Amino acid sequence: MTRNMMSRRIVVATVGVLLAALLVLGTIDTFLWLPQYLAPGIPLSRIYAALAASSDLPSCILSPVIWLVFWGVLAAGYVAVMLPVHATFAPVTDAARLLGTTAIGVLLIGATGFFHFWSAFAMGMSVSDELPPGAGGTTPLGTVIVTGGMLAGVAGLLLGVVALVTRRRRSPAAA
Repeated sequence: MTRNMMSRRIVVATVGVLLAALLVLGTIDTFLWLPQYLAPGIPLSRIYAALAASSDLPSCILSPVIWLVFWGVLAAGYVAVMLPVHATFAPVTDAARLLGTTAIGVLLIGATGFFHFWSAFAMGMSVSDELPPGAGGTTPLGTVIVTGGMLAGVAGLLLGVVALVTRRRRSPAAA
């Protein structure tokens, strides 16, 4: 195994672990910490009972589940293609150099983090509408996830541009 292939595997494994952690923390944040943060002092069972009574509970559950499944499938696809898990993916893996693999992974982390706001939106609105103090907002962790996602997205775009520029300079067709 070449050094480049080993480095790529390390990058892909790191991105996979970070995405898994992001998805788990984001889901826990939405279902557990966000309702408690928005309605301090009210037990979680009462919060969910109020959401069920107002018919908001299905949308509060559906949004984070869609976010988790959608980005979970994309994360699993990234890992499966970039490792590669099967020989079918080898041409794609060979075409994506280390910098390109890193750029795609960082973009995926960024998009997953950024769209966490969407997964938590229904929960945040419903809890704020139904229970005091009715202030709205997000948890500190939710803010870190979304802001980190935006920053990672910018970093991924910059890495992607660098990857494309260096690839064109190296290719014989560009000369």
